[in-house]
Amino acid sequence: RLPSLRHLMVSSLDSFNNGTLLTLPALKSLRLEDLSGVTDRGIEQLANSRLAFSLERLSFVDLELTSLQTVQILFTNLKKLRRFALVQKASPELQQHLVVTSRNFALASASLEYLHWDATTPGHSHAILANSITAGRFPKLRTVKVPWDRDGAVQDLCRPIPMETVTSEDLGEAEAWEYCGYR
Repeated sequence: RLPSLRHLMVSSLDSFNNGTLLTLPALKSLRLEDLSGVTDRGIEQLANSRLAFSLERLSFVDLELTSLQTVQILFTNLKKLRRFALVQKASPELQQHLVVTSRNFALASASLEYLHWDATTPGHSHAILANSITAGRFPKLRTVKVPWDRDGAVQDLCRPIPMETVTSEDLGEAEAWEYCGYR
């Protein structure tokens, strides 16, 4: 019941869950952090809610999303999304029960300008992300930050920029990480 609310951060609330996501008003920016009640299913529902028409900035920190398809559903449905950040331990992966291989699966967003992808446990998502960028599936993308790109898949596509200090506004711990800016 806060129709004027435009920017919201929710962190470490045990009572916040998938159902709560659906009650949020039309926001311009949303940051969800360390919410055990929010799952891939809830995020997919969010992508089909009224938020899909208004969200421009979206950050997920320590939600531990498991499905790369969930991220793609967001990218497909959030037509105004300009900034997206994912920070978690495990890399979201393609679900094994689907007959989709990493060769023909791609992430894509017509509106995304800034992407922060910080999954510390390696997986296939970095290669899929790099292949998607190479294929031109992010036409407006200008900045890519991937601190844990162990194989250099995304780094190979980027021109290096100087070391940058991450602030709490950028997603958390203030450490110096080398990022890259997309060419």
